[in-house]
Amino acid sequence: MARILVAVLGLAAVSAALYIYLSQGPTKAAQSQSPHRALENVRVKAKDIESDAQRRADESLKLSDPARN
Repeated sequence: MARILVAVLGLAAVSAALYIYLSQGPTKAAQSQSPHRALENVRVKAKDIESDAQRRADESLKLSDPARN
């Protein structure tokens, strides 16, 4: 009987913690940035990813085809 009671109370505590965590909404850090600034961060990161991918593609092409050097 005690094990069942401990299990039910533990499940209730975990459920309550999860409910509180999920119901708080967006964090303060996300709210502090304006949408324009957040979008600019995404654009900068996308440009970095694209340039890195292009650099790696160029390096792979040079390694695979020695005649292009």
